[in-house]
Parts: sequence; C-alpha cells; structure tokens
Amino acid sequence: MPEPVNITIKNSTFTSQLDIEGAMTNVVIDHNNFTYQVGPTCGGANSKIFLASAGASPGAAVTISNNDIENGDLDGIHVGGGSGDLILNNHFDNLVDANLLCRNGSPDSTCSTNPTRLRGFKSYG
Repeated sequence: MPEPVNITIKNSTFTSQLDIEGAMTNVVIDHNNFTYQVGPTCGGANSKIFLASAGASPGAAVTISNNDIENGDLDGIHVGGGSGDLILNNHFDNLVDANLLCRNGSPDSTCSTNPTRLRGFKSYG
C-alpha cells in the first residue's frame, strides 16, 4: 500500500482521538476542533492527537497547526516516536491530569528524540 501523500484535514470537529502513524509525506492537520470532553480513566486513548510518523525533516511528514485542543484527562498531542513532524501554533486549554497513576500530565507530551519541531504553544488556564 502506498504511503499517504498531500492530505489536508482542515476545519473539522473531532469527537475522539486522531491517530496518525506510519510513513507519509505532507499531511496537514490545520484549524480543527479537538474540544470534546474526556473524564479521568486508565484505559483508552492517552491524547487528543497521537503522532508516530516518519519523515526526513520537520514538516516533511506531518504538520499540526492552529488547532484548538481542550478539555480532558489526556495529553493534547502525544508524540510517540517517529520524525519529520512540525507542531506549530496550537491552542491548549483545560487538559488536566486527574489520575497521576495513569498519565504523565503534560499537555504536549514528547517521547521522541528524532527531528520534530514544536513551536508557538498557546496555553491558557
């Protein structure tokens, strides 16, 4: 199966986690609404957006920009590995770790040491 190329998801409202994994080129997630509420839990998704993609340089694989990411006992964006991602100018609010035994508590968790650039975080509250 060929890798996804030149895909844009824009101006959409999400009601569950967006899971982005694998090799891809020029995938853009821009101006979306991730404000659905999630209560404390030790099961299920650990973030509003899970990212584990592969690309050569920041932005070559996935760009996540200008999204509204709010409300829940989750990470905002969890970078679970991979490279080639650009995370830019997203708004984070009301992401609270109510269960410290299950979550790491950060709104923008990064577990990757590969080329991923994070800039322009706006966090209120």
